[in-house]
Amino acid sequence: MHFRRVIVVDIASLGLGAMPDAKRYHSEKANTLGHLDEQYLLNVPTLQRLGLGNIRRHHQFLTIPPAKTPLGFYGKLKVRTHSGTKDASLREMFDFNEPLRTLSVFNHLSRCHYRTIIISRFISYLADQDCCLQIQSANDNTGFRKLINNLKQMDTGLIYLQVPELQWVATQKDPQGYAARLSIVDKQIELLMSTLTSTDLLIITSSFANDPSYPERQITREYLPLIMYTPEVSKGHYVGTRKSVGDIAATLIDNFKEPGTEIPLSNSLLRSM
Repeated sequence: MHFRRVIVVDIASLGLGAMPDAKRYHSEKANTLGHLDEQYLLNVPTLQRLGLGNIRRHHQFLTIPPAKTPLGFYGKLKVRTHSGTKDASLREMFDFNEPLRTLSVFNHLSRCHYRTIIISRFISYLADQDCCLQIQSANDNTGFRKLINNLKQMDTGLIYLQVPELQWVATQKDPQGYAARLSIVDKQIELLMSTLTSTDLLIITSSFANDPSYPERQITREYLPLIMYTPEVSKGHYVGTRKSVGDIAATLIDNFKEPGTEIPLSNSLLRSM
């Protein structure tokens, strides 16, 4: 299964609970979505229909019930990098190894003549992707609007949006504000989905976690969510716990590789759809 356009929506700061090595990062009690679910009535019907409530298979969320027929393919991602910074996990998500060097997926696709667009608040790593169209966005409404407007003018390629306001609320350690902002993001994702065609793939994920209910740390060592959706498929399924957020990179390279090109991409998520 291959797609003409791939849209990556990075709900940066959303985590799904501590990873096995979380103690090394002083995050053993971190659980962004779990803590919100225990404290507030979360209103995320779009993400719920896509399968967010299905990801936690053995201990279901209180306010995000599993969908009987999830629209998306869902699972969670591990972070392999040992650096506890935003940029490190973002690099892991979008760098890949060529025979002679490590290259970002953004620049690789641009050099292969695919249109590549980054919409984000300024971040040092993203700012270095000089082969891409860079669009600055300080708030969620502007970011999603620019995403949808660019999709209307784009026949093939990659658009990446990093949602800015949710991560800002997380840094303020405001869990109630975070729950409210997540509901707004959910509505914006619903609007985005209504514009997609059968040749589009939407990937919803998070490049790092920051539990607003966990005051000890700004970046928390957690599993990260993974949801994939295409209007081409009416029912998704569980794709497991992936060994690295770098599986996003493998998926993008697999999807946009030139016909006849043999690249070993066993970690590509396309193989699980």
